[in-house]
Amino acid sequence: MSVFYLSFKDMASSFWISLFLSLISRSYQECQNITSNIVATGSSVWLNKLYDCGPHLTVDGQISSTWWDFYHSGFDKYAWLQLDFGTLLTVESLSVVMRSDSCYDRDCFENVGIFVGDEPANYGQLSHNPQCALFKGPSSAGATVKLTCQEPLLGQYLIIQFIGEGHTHMMVNEVHVCGY
Repeated sequence: MSVFYLSFKDMASSFWISLFLSLISRSYQECQNITSNIVATGSSVWLNKLYDCGPHLTVDGQISSTWWDFYHSGFDKYAWLQLDFGTLLTVESLSVVMRSDSCYDRDCFENVGIFVGDEPANYGQLSHNPQCALFKGPSSAGATVKLTCQEPLLGQYLIIQFIGEGHTHMMVNEVHVCGY
């Protein structure tokens, strides 16, 4: 731990130093994980009669080590995963945990845009919400991709969406969103 001794000639200098130090300390704090009342939906779901592959699995707090129990979209142009917070929240960053076993030589997570705003996702269209971050990738099976918004964004919806052509399926194990 470092100790600093500062002396100030006037109160204005003291105020600006205190403000600066509080901003620095906030940037090193752990983020607040937004977990309550999130409803996850996806562009579609890969149909499997034996196993659940629905988008709700991305916000269940469980990281699957199997080849099921994660979100697996169908074959969609601009496949997406949407988190609906149910109210306006400010999003600062997020972590996306990939499918753990394999991507079967597909792009697990590549050319993905993260969008935050008030407009829900639409099938076959790119999101019109402000872009939080862009991940060019690619990621690998089991990887955790950590993304920070260029600036904190306010919105009810967080949309994770393929923004390039030629992707097959989105396969996401878990999503953790940080904000307030």
